[in-house]
Amino acid sequence: MTRLKVRVSEHSNIKVYLTIFISKVIFTTFVASSRIYASYGDDCNLSRLCDQSRHLACINGVCQCESPSNQRYDNSSGKCLSVVGGPCTPVSTTTVERMKACIGNAQCVDVMDESGESYTECQCLEGFIENSGGECVPGIGKPCSYQPNECNPLGMVVCKNGVCNCVDELQFYDPDMKRCVSPAGTHCKYDSLQLGCVKNAICYPFFYWIPPKCLCKPGYIQTKSRHCIPENEYHRQNINIAYSHYRQNREPSWPVIQTNQTVQI
Repeated sequence: MTRLKVRVSEHSNIKVYLTIFISKVIFTTFVASSRIYASYGDDCNLSRLCDQSRHLACINGVCQCESPSNQRYDNSSGKCLSVVGGPCTPVSTTTVERMKACIGNAQCVDVMDESGESYTECQCLEGFIENSGGECVPGIGKPCSYQPNECNPLGMVVCKNGVCNCVDELQFYDPDMKRCVSPAGTHCKYDSLQLGCVKNAICYPFFYWIPPKCLCKPGYIQTKSRHCIPENEYHRQNINIAYSHYRQNREPSWPVIQTNQTVQI
């Protein structure tokens, strides 16, 4: 009788332990599934984590993008997405999924470097250009609807007469500099960054009563198209042009002699 009571008691203890264990598992699972993660820009710490599924990380006590230099937070998707040139990993190779991995008007593409190694990065879709912030905006001449920052205001590109164009009609868009620039010899807006002129030119401030102008850097010469090229290249082009004119004007034009035909000189 005593042994029977012990066995019943042991079985009761096992049931209690199993009940407690299962309850703990269920409680832990519930807490983990119902955890409220901190959103972008919220304060974070060890007890309040950022949502890593949205590519967020706790940096200096604030939820930010995992790679601030290569990602931007997208309000519509609630995630950090890669900017142009930033690395990307699409869920699949479909166009829709490739676009989801990047900021708006961009998609994740396969690229091969000079050594033959392949990698993926975000690039603008056709008809869009990269602005100075790594975003894709309508290209020069593309329709626009006068929305703020719709074109590329940081690159001096605005919505003008319904299309994206340079603020000044004398300026032109430089795809390498990703901005509208003033030709050499024209007026410019002086700033410390020196980004307002064509390549190899600087915005030179004269005196306060004379507006600054874009002048070619030392060692460069202004061309007829108002670009700046190295002096040696400029002189080489002029020599080639002069030699071409010399040949056209100085060399005699000899008659063409056909077979079985004589020419009287």
